[in-house]
Amino acid sequence: TEDLEIMKVNVAGGMADIAASQGLDLDSADLALGDDIEARYEGLWKELSNEVVIGEIERYRIREHVGRLNDLGFEVGDVELIPDEGGNRLRLRARVGARTFHSTRLRELTRIEAAEHQATQILADLRYHEAKFAPESSSGKAVAAIQWRVAVFEPMLERIAEALPEGADPVQGYTDFLHHRYVLATEGGRDIDNEAAFDSWVAAGKPGHPLPDL
Repeated sequence: TEDLEIMKVNVAGGMADIAASQGLDLDSADLALGDDIEARYEGLWKELSNEVVIGEIERYRIREHVGRLNDLGFEVGDVELIPDEGGNRLRLRARVGARTFHSTRLRELTRIEAAEHQATQILADLRYHEAKFAPESSSGKAVAAIQWRVAVFEPMLERIAEALPEGADPVQGYTDFLHHRYVLATEGGRDIDNEAAFDSWVAAGKPGHPLPDL
């Protein structure tokens, strides 16, 4: 759009001014900054404007869309599933995410200290739970978050800790388990409950899914 073209010109001009004031040469990365911002904006717009219909047994797909927004640098502030013909329309509200948003939020909910990439995966499970069980109100989502912590997160974290060898990180084990559940769901094209996913994860040798710190 015209606004994006103006932004790109302004960013390039601003980078040139900064380089000149510091006596530095302007490199290709500086000139491409406006293009990077444009690509990120267009990616965000695509994720937020696409009409996504999710079936009753396909809520695992929420993770796909939340993950893409996280990769673009945005935090998902709210998840809604709106009844529609053939399933539910997925609506996501995004905001710019602070670098430690997810780990801070997880600590507030559970008192668990986790790396940002671990917390991102675990909170995606909370979003899944909210979309499945929470009434569409702030109080409903607050209650769903407590229910998730007490009935889902804490019992599963304890089971995972018992299943892992001594000294292993149960929080990383939880993210490994979530990834395994997601893979099973995508392969089967339907949601997988935690019991079945846990049994499968243990039977498969508790495969890991390490994610690099950013």
